[in-house]
Amino acid sequence: MNLGTIAFSRGDYGASTAAFRSVLVSEPDHHGALFNLGVALSQMGDLEGAQEVLARVVELDTCGEDGQEVKQMLERFAGKNQ
Repeated sequence: MNLGTIAFSRGDYGASTAAFRSVLVSEPDHHGALFNLGVALSQMGDLEGAQEVLARVVELDTCGEDGQEVKQMLERFAGKNQ
């Protein structure tokens, strides 16, 4: 997870997505890895992939702060995909 965060902070979204995906292999519901993967995918322009991953974050955390933030992000992405 830390490698993904470091890569993301350096703008290396390809490496960050790979690191977050590797976490999800062993922990498919890892909230941080899912959230960060979704954000990294959006930075790469993969809005469809970001929407898919972030929808899972909402499923796992519908009442929390992240759930609300992610719902807003998904609404923005939906507008860009039209």
